[in-house]
Amino acid sequence: MIVNGNDIKKRILESIKQRAKISSILAAVIIGSEKNALRFIEAKKRAAQEAGITFKIIKKPSSISESTLQKLVYGLGENKKIGGIILQLPLPKKINTEKIIKIIPEHKDPDCLLGVYFPNHQSRVMSPAVAAVKEVLRKARKTLQDKNIVIIGQGQVTGKPIALWRELRKTKEVAVSMKGDKKRKEHLKKADIIISGTGEAGIISVKELKKGALVVDFGYSKKGKDIKGDFNPRGAEEKEIDYTPTPGGTGPIVVAKVLENFYKLNKKDKKA
Repeated sequence: MIVNGNDIKKRILESIKQRAKISSILAAVIIGSEKNALRFIEAKKRAAQEAGITFKIIKKPSSISESTLQKLVYGLGENKKIGGIILQLPLPKKINTEKIIKIIPEHKDPDCLLGVYFPNHQSRVMSPAVAAVKEVLRKARKTLQDKNIVIIGQGQVTGKPIALWRELRKTKEVAVSMKGDKKRKEHLKKADIIISGTGEAGIISVKELKKGALVVDFGYSKKGKDIKGDFNPRGAEEKEIDYTPTPGGTGPIVVAKVLENFYKLNKKDKKA
């Protein structure tokens, strides 16, 4: 089965649109002109428009100073019209990312960056990456109970929050595989569920996996006009492997979950 993320995104956005409209603005701050980052921000803007959410992009040059960015994010946090702040990562190396994230008020953090960078912090909403995994599991009719899980990569917005997910306590075993891990193939052979987000095209092949496995692919790499994920799905059908495609898999779900978090943070009704 191919888990279509666009279908899941459409359902979530439609659900948001059907609820009571909120007037707050979702502000996205992007530093520099990296093409992939701009593409991601534009995708979030289009999805926000579909859901009836006002979305504002704030672009600043990579030459911006740390103090100027601090003032910008602080100002957005103080602005009552702004209901959420998206800080497109990564930031330029000269800027202390943790310092900037710490300025974001918790009630304006739909990306749950505070919970990722400061593990002792309890976010008000769920990490979009974790929420995306839950949606994929539901669609594939899989559970975590007594399963062998392999998480490849420890990126701040995918691998790390997923590894910290409390629900993983229900699993049989969780293996976290980093770059250069010599035991990766051994872990993959017995894995029921593989969650990967390295951005290294095709590092996981069907022949390395057991029959009936599920691959949740957060990887994204672009060469020319081709966009590839971490998983090479050639032969997946024959081995009954379920997976999220790239593009059109986890990406659209994560975007929808960011918007759903924004809505929950801004709706006073506790049923949101």
